[in-house]
Amino acid sequence: MRKFGKRHLMIAGRGLVLFLIIAGLLLPGPGNESENSRVLVLVDQSDRVTSTAIARAREQLAADLKPFAKDLVIDTFDFGKEGGLAEAVSEALQESLWRLEPQDRNGIVIASDGQWEPEVESLLSRMREARVPVYWLAVSSDGIRPRITRIDAPARARAGQRIQASIEAEVPSTGRYFVELFSNDEPVGRFSLAGKDRAVFPLTVPAGGAMRLDVDLYDEDTGQVVDRLRAGALVNITSAPELLVIARGYSPIAASLVAGGWSITHILPNEFAGLDAPISRFSALILDDVAATDMAAEDWVEITDAVRNDALGLLVLGGPDSFGLGAYRESVLEQVLPVVSEPPEDETPASIFFLVDISGSMGRQPGGIEGLRTARDAIIFTASALRPADRVGLIAFDVEARQLLAPTTRGDHAAAINSVWPGQASGGTSVIPALDLARAAFAKEQAEQKLLLLVTDGMLKPEDLSELQTWLSTDDLEFIAMIVSDGQTEIPLSRVELGDRATLLMIDDVIRLPALMRKEVENRRTAVVTDRTRPVVISAPPVSGLSSDWPSLDAFVLTRARPEATVMLAGNHGEPLLAAWTAGAGRVVTLTGGLNQWATDWLEWSHWPVLAAGLVNYIAVTDAGSTKLHTAHESSNRLSIVLDTGDVQDMTDSWRVRLVP
Repeated sequence: MRKFGKRHLMIAGRGLVLFLIIAGLLLPGPGNESENSRVLVLVDQSDRVTSTAIARAREQLAADLKPFAKDLVIDTFDFGKEGGLAEAVSEALQESLWRLEPQDRNGIVIASDGQWEPEVESLLSRMREARVPVYWLAVSSDGIRPRITRIDAPARARAGQRIQASIEAEVPSTGRYFVELFSNDEPVGRFSLAGKDRAVFPLTVPAGGAMRLDVDLYDEDTGQVVDRLRAGALVNITSAPELLVIARGYSPIAASLVAGGWSITHILPNEFAGLDAPISRFSALILDDVAATDMAAEDWVEITDAVRNDALGLLVLGGPDSFGLGAYRESVLEQVLPVVSEPPEDETPASIFFLVDISGSMGRQPGGIEGLRTARDAIIFTASALRPADRVGLIAFDVEARQLLAPTTRGDHAAAINSVWPGQASGGTSVIPALDLARAAFAKEQAEQKLLLLVTDGMLKPEDLSELQTWLSTDDLEFIAMIVSDGQTEIPLSRVELGDRATLLMIDDVIRLPALMRKEVENRRTAVVTDRTRPVVISAPPVSGLSSDWPSLDAFVLTRARPEATVMLAGNHGEPLLAAWTAGAGRVVTLTGGLNQWATDWLEWSHWPVLAAGLVNYIAVTDAGSTKLHTAHESSNRLSIVLDTGDVQDMTDSWRVRLVP
């Protein structure tokens, strides 16, 4: 229904205007042989207008028509209520046309609030063409009709889960009203609407089938039902999902879900390969601040395949070991995420030099460490995450230094390093010539960030240590030294004092060298916002019953949303905080601030349990049959798509199909 304009009304008003209409009906025209001048008065009795307003309209019409009463045939009809002329204005007008005698001079008066359906426009046009004048007496209502406008509840929930049903109503500011909620015909409770237009009911989902929600709206003074909404919402009850949480240690969201009765399997990253069943048996996976380097490449392939093909839901939580800080950039994991580990704006290119020790001590060391081979794997792995716009160089040294790659931009830094990598370790060790060579090269570089990464076993001469100490105090470079050692031998390089721009790492577990080196570089290249940030709601998060006033985050990793992703919460400059998309058949959600040490206010938020459960409900597959798509190519070259919805009776999600050549 919409407020209708006056352009198709012959006239709208009162007093002189109505007098002119009546006069036109009473004065005979040329060739007029009509016997009667007739006026049909249609009075709106719908619940939108009050009895007081209608009574005033009747008095006004009686006063306006009284001077012509003896010369007019006046018929009055009610509409808009049971037993009236019709329920709708359009029906009343149609009925009026049938009641008019063609030989009479006819007019119509409508006393109504003007809330008419679109069909009225064409009827008014027909009346104008038939030269039937229409007079609209606008009736102003004293109030609004009490009514239930909507009920919101989750489309699906698991048995035993606590959910909320939100009921919105329109009620007059005067008077007292309350709503009563029914679940499958059983009363849930009552809620007074005194001074409110919204009622919220907490519910516990029963087992099996579906939960139908009905609502009654009562006038508290009379005890009468003034509106009723049947099957206002239908909650499909699904089996409880089984969740897998991977975290390095304590996970607040895992603890919260366990307390809420969810079935949780909580493992460390290195325990993933030992799972005794396929990951596809889980409904959702939560990665709580896990680095891409914490798990093997084949583990990530298994996870991403399960997301795409088996509708495994995925929630990725940020922290100091995630996204850019956790080597997500261009990883297998990043391929299914709605964000990429890059800032929203283009990164400023950096100049990066790798200095690798190829002296004899970098060969096979005590404990079986192959230092040079390990250094090669680490540098290539780290270089693979650098951008083509970065300027990357490589210097190898023993007692002398030689530049194997000049710093420049290139399409594939890792491939370039691999192509010039030195063959085997031999000779003595002196790092100063390599540092001097790097210093000369860096002097020509214009990049704001200059990063020097040294890989060595740390067996330097005393004079080299002294010169290195002086060099670190005078050069404005960022310096990272990765020392490969067996953990038993005393390393001279470890005695060097480092400033704020330098880092020294002792690596005795060489299998971790690639991950640690890349993490160190990513830490210096990845921007982390450490100012307290209050999220801005961009699109409604998929969790009902949450306040729009979100707590602040202490920090988050800068990322860039993919064009296809939905950003729900953003930082002050549009940086994605909460983002979602669908990868294949699985829903994926990322929270770049995580739900741990960077989100302390979130963990103390009164809505925290609702948030934790709501995010999982959004991504979790509760019935594998409800998400399986089966395709078949027919002989006519048509594609058939069969969707098995299982026991789901009401689907609110849209299904999208994309054909890929």
